[in-house]
Amino acid sequence: MIPTAQLYQAGLLTDAQRDALGIGDGTPLSVSRLLDAGVDPTALAHTLATLHHLPFAESHQYPFKDTCYALDRRDLIQRHQVLPLAQQSKELLLGVSDPDNAEAVADFRFSTGLNVRLVVLSQPDLDAALRHLYGANIEAPAMASPSVIRI
Repeated sequence: MIPTAQLYQAGLLTDAQRDALGIGDGTPLSVSRLLDAGVDPTALAHTLATLHHLPFAESHQYPFKDTCYALDRRDLIQRHQVLPLAQQSKELLLGVSDPDNAEAVADFRFSTGLNVRLVVLSQPDLDAALRHLYGANIEAPAMASPSVIRI
């Protein structure tokens, strides 16, 4: 969850954007809705990483292609719109644009038997990496529900 004060403090959300979205304190917003409102994706990712005490990274820093193919979990990757970045011993580094996605963490932990550690990626970086892996067909199946961030 991102408190409104922190969005303003970080310069991520202006009064005009807030008015255009018709939001108030406590209004749930998805990452994609914030991006549609013109919030800078990299600044949003940095802010989310800071708020959740997680590292921010870029996908090219990791062997994600080999990791994804080795895990063979395209279904989970597409459903949750996340990116397995690397496996280190019994730990999976999972790239996310929304660190509140507890369902993705649980599904990857269950399906792989690995401990999952999150790394925050910007949405455009995540989208580009998924396109690199799977082509233009990166849409999440209809059953997936968008993650919501409360501000």
